[in-house]
Order: sequence, then C-alpha cells, then structure tokens
Amino acid sequence: MPSASDVCPLCGKHPADHPSISSSGYATFGAFDDFDDPGPELGGTPAPSAQVVHAPFDAFQDEPPPPAGLFEVEAPPRPKPAAPALAPPSNPIAASRPASPPASSQNSPPALQVDPYEVAILADYGPAPEQFFLTPLYAWRVLSRRRELKRRLAVADRAVAQAERARDDRLADLAEGARPTVEKSPEFATLLQPLVAAEQSAADRASALALRNAEFAKQVGTVDQQIADAQQKVQAAQAVVDAARRQLAAKEEVLRRAQALVKRVEIELRNTQELARTAAGPNAKTAPPEFARQLAALQQELETRRAECEAPQTSFDQALAEVRQAEQSLSTLDRTVRGLRAERSRIEQTYSREASLRSEGVQRAESDRRNALIAIGIRLVETQLGMLDPARREAWSCAQAELAARTLEAEKLRRALDSDDKKAVRTGLTLMAVAAVIAVGVIAALIWALGSSTPT
Repeated sequence: MPSASDVCPLCGKHPADHPSISSSGYATFGAFDDFDDPGPELGGTPAPSAQVVHAPFDAFQDEPPPPAGLFEVEAPPRPKPAAPALAPPSNPIAASRPASPPASSQNSPPALQVDPYEVAILADYGPAPEQFFLTPLYAWRVLSRRRELKRRLAVADRAVAQAERARDDRLADLAEGARPTVEKSPEFATLLQPLVAAEQSAADRASALALRNAEFAKQVGTVDQQIADAQQKVQAAQAVVDAARRQLAAKEEVLRRAQALVKRVEIELRNTQELARTAAGPNAKTAPPEFARQLAALQQELETRRAECEAPQTSFDQALAEVRQAEQSLSTLDRTVRGLRAERSRIEQTYSREASLRSEGVQRAESDRRNALIAIGIRLVETQLGMLDPARREAWSCAQAELAARTLEAEKLRRALDSDDKKAVRTGLTLMAVAAVIAVGVIAALIWALGSSTPT
C-alpha cells in the first residue's frame, strides 16, 4: 500500500485489522516506530490496482527512498518538482464583477525548489568561523556582499515584473485569438460577462472623452481666434505708437534747436549787460550809448527767437498727446490679450482636471478588459489547451518559462541575502564596536598623556 493509513485494496480492512499484521504481533502502528528499517517485506505479488508511488531520489536528502515492496509508515510525502503554477493577473478584476476568479488564481503557487548550494555560491559569504575573533571578518564580508546582492535583487524584481506583464499579454492574446470559439461555449459565460461589461464601459467612456475633447477644441479655438484678432490690433497699435514716437522725436529736435537759439541770445544779452555795467561805472543809471543800441538789438532778437519757439512747442505738444493716446490704446489691447490668455488657461485647467479623470476611467476600463482576457486565457490554458492557436500557445509557453526563470533567480537572490549566520554577524559587529571604542579610548588617553606631560 502507498501509505500505512490506507485500507487494503483487496479486503477493505484497516492495516491494524489485516491478518498479515494481527498475526505477526504488531497490533498497533506504534510498534513500527521502534525500528529504523523501513518495514517487513510483503510476500506475494501486489494487486494490479495498488500502485507504489515513490518520490524522486534526491542526493541532498537524509535517506534514500525505500526499495519496492516496502511500507513507509507515516512518512511525509516528498514534494514533486513541478513547473511554477499560473499566478493571478497583476491587477485582479474588481470584486464587484460577477465573474468568479479562475481556479488557478485561488490556489497559492507551490514553494520554489532552490538548491541550497546554488544559494551559498550566489551569496558568497563563506563559512561562518568557529573562532569568535574571526567573526568581524565574516561580518564585514556579509555586509559588503549584501550591497551587491540587494542591487541585483532590485534588478531581478524588475525583470520578474516585466516577465509577468509579458506573460499576461500572451494570455490576453490567447483569449483574443480564441474569442470566437469562447463566445459559443457556455463554460465561459461567467468569464465573458466582465469582458463585455469592461468593453462597453471603455467604449462609453472613450465616447464621452472624445465629445469633451471636441467641446474643448471648439472653446479653445474661439478664444484663440479672439487672441489672434487682438494681437493683430496690438501690432497695428504698436505701429501707430512707433510712428507717433518718431514724429515726436523729430518735432522735439526742431523745438530743441529753437530753444537753443533763444538760450544763445539770452547768454549774449547777459554778457552785454555785464560789459555795459562795467563800462558805465557803479553809480551809472543808464548804459553807455554804444552798449544801449547793442542791448536793444539783442532784446529785439530775443523776442523774435521766443516767438519762433511757439510753433515748434505747439507741434511737439500735439505729437506728445498723440503718442500718449496711442500708448493708451496699445495698453488696452495688451490687457485684452492677457485677459483672453487667462481665459484660455482657465479653460485648459478645467479641462485638464476633467480629462485626467475621464482618461483614468478609460484606462481603468481597458485594464478591466485586459484582466478579463487574462482570466479567460488562464481558463483556456487549464482546460482547453488543444483548441488554442499553436503560435500563440508557443508564445505563452515561452513567456511562462521566462517568468519561471526570472522568479527562480529572484528567489535565489532573496534567499542568498538571508543565508548568513546571524549569530556570527552579531558577534562580529559587537567585536568591531568594542574594538572601535577601545581604539578611541587609547587615542584619547595618549592625547591626554602627551598634553599633560611637562618638558624638562
């Protein structure tokens, strides 16, 4: 029998009641526990329906498997190596969906079989020393190796995530290729419901997003046209301002020349008055005749120059008024353009928030659709592998093998990180800390001794 707790396939009796046991004096199974030998050899040929199941021999186990025909009393079965089971999709379908998850996603995947020697080689920590004074070297080796292992583990985890996405993509491709057949099968009715619902939701949300995009484009187009018209007016107003400023500069130059003639006559008149006052003496009331005629001529010329400045001054004032009016018009148009741009920015901000939510809804619906396809793909792989397209099935197999390899590599690195001797590392770190404290104390004592010594 495969197990000591099974009933006899011939007579249907429990082993304790079987004649081959009761007649031998072993009334209970506790008697077998006193022997290291696997058990007595049964006589006769086993029944055809009774199959003896042996686990594969492993050189790293404590004992080899028992020979054929021997009982293994209450021995736990050895795990059989198996390919990694299908993991559930990275983003499972929401719990609100009516479809139940596939059977493979309800069972946790079996533990990976990792060779401890591979882990030790990968860790490269070396054996833990038996002498406590060598533990600091071991601790330093472990700490230095951990940095490299953590870096490699991060890379391996990213590779696992990428391989998982690729595997899920291949499962979705399988479901897409077999969809015409799946839709006719009642077995997949519950799995098709979330797929149809996700597709309908994605279509509705995409239609709403497209409609909102059209409305936004229309609003923004209207504001952009207003901004373009206002900018053309700004350019025209700027040209008017530039022309008015050039005209003002020309008239200002004419006025400056006229004012310069006035100032020159004024200066000459003051100089002549000083000369006349000096020539007449301090008590003179009138200027000498030769200066009087000159002063009168200069005074007449000054009046003429001042009269000549009136026309340039008037022209300059008019040009200045035109410049200020043009600049005011330009400033008004600039404010209009800034207001239109602010309105456009407000529309963009409002739409950006709304579009972000709508896009997120579309992406969520697409993600639900993908997860539904993945669930169908898992069911197809489990139950209908023969109806799948060979090329897509081969692509899925390659993706599954790649995921298994990446997962195994990450698990090796994870176990390698944790394969150090924790006690030896703690002891080594403690010794290093004590040595550091002692070294600091010795250095402090030497400094104090050198500082307190008195030269003779």
